[in-house]
Formats: sequence, C-alpha cells, structure tokens
Amino acid sequence: MDTLYDVTIIIPVYNTSRWLDECLSSVIAQSLRNIQIICINDCSTDDSLRIIEDYVKKDDRVSLINRLINGGQAVGRNQGLAQAQGRYIFFLDSDDAIKGVDMLSTLVHLADKSNLDAIVFDSEYMADDEKMLSEFRPDNESLMSMDSDRILSGQEAFNQIMSDMQIPCQPGRWFWKKDFLRENSLIFPEDSSPHEDVYFYFSAVLHINRMIYIRNKFHLRRYRVGSVMTELSDKSRIRDFKSYYVVLDKCLSFLHNSNRKLWDEKTEKNIQEFINVINGNMLHSFKCMSTVDRNKVVFDDYKYEVSYNLFLPQMGRKKYFLNETTIEYIKDKNIYIYGAGECGKRILSILISNDVRLNRIRFVVSKIEDNTPRIIRGVNIYEVDNIVIEEKDCVIVAVKKQSQKEITDYLESRNVNYIIPSIGYDVIEE
Repeated sequence: MDTLYDVTIIIPVYNTSRWLDECLSSVIAQSLRNIQIICINDCSTDDSLRIIEDYVKKDDRVSLINRLINGGQAVGRNQGLAQAQGRYIFFLDSDDAIKGVDMLSTLVHLADKSNLDAIVFDSEYMADDEKMLSEFRPDNESLMSMDSDRILSGQEAFNQIMSDMQIPCQPGRWFWKKDFLRENSLIFPEDSSPHEDVYFYFSAVLHINRMIYIRNKFHLRRYRVGSVMTELSDKSRIRDFKSYYVVLDKCLSFLHNSNRKLWDEKTEKNIQEFINVINGNMLHSFKCMSTVDRNKVVFDDYKYEVSYNLFLPQMGRKKYFLNETTIEYIKDKNIYIYGAGECGKRILSILISNDVRLNRIRFVVSKIEDNTPRIIRGVNIYEVDNIVIEEKDCVIVAVKKQSQKEITDYLESRNVNYIIPSIGYDVIEE
C-alpha cells in the first residue's frame, strides 16, 4: 500500500459518543495537515456512528470502517493498521484526546531527524468526576526513571522503565514508525482483550533499535465510569483474569521464540520482573473473585487451570501452566508423570501429540503394588522414593484434584523445581 500521509491516526470506537467529538476535534485541529484518520466503529449502539459520519462528510482525511460484528479494540486497531497509508502510526482511544495542536508535527520532526522507530511521551489524566481521578490515577503520568531527549535502544528503555515499574502500556503514549511495526509483524493480540496493550508494548519495545522519550504531556487520558480501567464488577474480574492469562502465555511464547542472546543479564532479569507483574495482576483478579467464580474458572475450563500456588515464581520455585507453550519449554527435559492412571495416560497422550520423545518420559507413583504394571505404552513406572529427580527435571502431577495438594507438597519438600499441576482427567478431556 502506498504511503500518502505523514501520520495515520487509528481510533477504535465503541459507545463513546459523549467524548468522541472532543477526541476527533483534537485530531482535526493538528497543525500537521497531511494526516489520515481511520475510525473503526465496533457496533456502537449510541450516537457514535453518526458522529463519525458527520466528520467523514466535512473532512476528507477522515475515513470509517464500520464493523458488523463486535470484535474489541485489538481487532479495530489491527484493521486500521492494515489500511494505514501514513509513514507513522498513532493509536488513540475514542474517549481520549491529543493535547496541543503541534503534537503530531513535533513527533514527525523528531522521528525524521533521528531515524526513530518509536517515541514515548507523557500523559495527563482527566475525568468527569474528580473523585474518580483521585481514586484511580496511576503514578506513571511521567516516566521519572527514563532519560529524556536521548536516543535509546528498546532494551535500554525497557530496563530504565522497569527500575521503578512505571510501565507505559497505553497505546496513546506511543508514536510508531509504520515500517518498524510491519517489519516485525507487530499487531495487537485479538484474543487477550482488554489487556492486549500489555503484550503489544512488551513485544514491541524489545524490538526497538532507536527511540526517544520526551517529557511532553501530549496524551489526554480519560478515566470514566464503565471503562475497562475503572470497572470493578465480578464479570470484569473474570475477564481481567482470563485476559492476563492469555497475555502471560503470549509473553512466554515470545521469549521461547526470541534470540535471547541479544539480551544482556539485566534485561533478562527485568523480563522476569515484567512477567511477575502480569502474574501479580492475574493473581489479584483471581483473589478478588467470589468462591463460586473461582471454582468455575478453575474447574470448568481446562485452559484456565489455576490455584493459588500455580503462579510463577513463588517461594523461589518455578511453576508453569500445562499448555502448548509449557510443553514446548519442557520437551527437552526429563519429564516425570506422577500418576499412572487414566489422568496420567491422558497426559502421556498430550505429550506424545506434541512431539515429546518417549525416552524423556517416566511414570512415577507413590507405591508399586503387586498388580501395578511396570510399563505403560512403552514408558516405565517407578516408585517416587526410588528415583532421583534432578534440578532441571519436570514433574507433571497427573492425579485427581483431591490428591493434588498432598503430592505437590511432597514434591516441594524434595526441592523439585519444575512442578506442573493438572486438575484431573475429567477436566483434561476438554
């Protein structure tokens, strides 16, 4: 697709008619005129579509993508990115706004002058209710730990940001070179709403060669009733938990597929800290659920197998979810399946179907009885007390859920590092 504009502004819209005019007016008013404005209406039921259509009629730089199926912000942003004809990309939420008419011209000048992949800047928070602003205002309006007005690699920027955990995931704080995004296949994950921006930030910043941070409050970010940031309902806690789960899985997959030799020791440590933050957010959402909702999430959906001691790392030990990413990570380790019943056999089938070699796998049980087979499907069975589990070995606990804790506690007492609990045969069947 030809590059016809200096900047493409991508604005996903869903039921934000109350603030949409302010948002679009702040874009239209920019002193930089050679811009493309793509609005993606995501099945709004309020007056948002009419407002966009009015802007399309009066300004030929504004275009409309009118979705017939609600897909979420990630889908909208990706659709906009696919149609973008600007050299640079700016994502703006439809209830937010731009501060200052020279914002885009300033960013284009900086990016062109120094051949930058990205620019990050500050936010100014606003709310219709000042009480809400005082309650929800985060502490990262400015990135106090970052060097400003100095060219940094993404790795340098990531490490500076992690020094005080002021993580600027909001898309409205970033200005991107389009070629950089496309060359690195960077899009928003569409199955991790509403926290897709967390993974996008993580994967994008570690690819950056040249970027800069400026202490300009160009982004006006709104806090309002009913938004993803402020909703505290039972439904939102389940939604947040599932979203962070997917983000975590994608971050681990990203690490597995990356050339980690490019990262120094400090970066590796900070990546682990970033993953710990995601785990903490996921655990917080889980703890805030009602008992009924916890049980539903844990036992009704195999994908979300979880309990309080399934988060990594805890107490100095590493524990992982049993999923495709985990299996890919452990397939070159010695794998012990604790339990040789139906659950253990199902785990064996899952491992084999994911190309884990049989010579890497052992069954272990608490005690071998006279009627216990010594081999199942070509895999030997051992008593757990008669084997030595090395530091890098992995144990998958494949028993009914009522026995999980006792066995996991026992393995921890033996200082087993890699323990992967499963819930039981009834759940693993999918």
